[in-house]
Amino acid sequence: MSDPVNNFMDALLGYTGLPNIDQTTNQATSVANTGSSATDLMSYTLSGGTLSGNQAAGVVAAGTFAANGNTKTVVLTFGGTTIATITGAFNGTPWRIDAQVYRKTDSTQISTVITYKDSPVVTTLTSVSSSVTTSSDVDILVTATGTATNDIVQTILAISLL
Repeated sequence: MSDPVNNFMDALLGYTGLPNIDQTTNQATSVANTGSSATDLMSYTLSGGTLSGNQAAGVVAAGTFAANGNTKTVVLTFGGTTIATITGAFNGTPWRIDAQVYRKTDSTQISTVITYKDSPVVTTLTSVSSSVTTSSDVDILVTATGTATNDIVQTILAISLL
């Protein structure tokens, strides 16, 4: 089955197809926010030069929101650039961020992001441009801000090269 987001991005960037490098990292030990300050949850450092040519990195981050009415925020950054944000007073629901960061040049990328939150599932598709230098190490980081400890739990961070 055809993927309209990937087809759109391939056409936008002039790609004829992305090679599948088949490298994946998974972090599956749950991590929760602490207090009401922003807390780094899971992260991955993409080694400099990993993305070259017409390559892309796929990022999946997922977890759960506590069953309370507190306001909660989850942020995904790529090299310090925010590419996804989920904010709301979610009550006992799962959350998920699916992002693809497409390298255009060593210092320019475009990302497509789909976020899933609440019940029934609410999805948002966004596109973000960034200017991270991919010949240097790039940190992929998920942070969370809640009102109380354990408002946000992250259970998965999976990075794949496309």
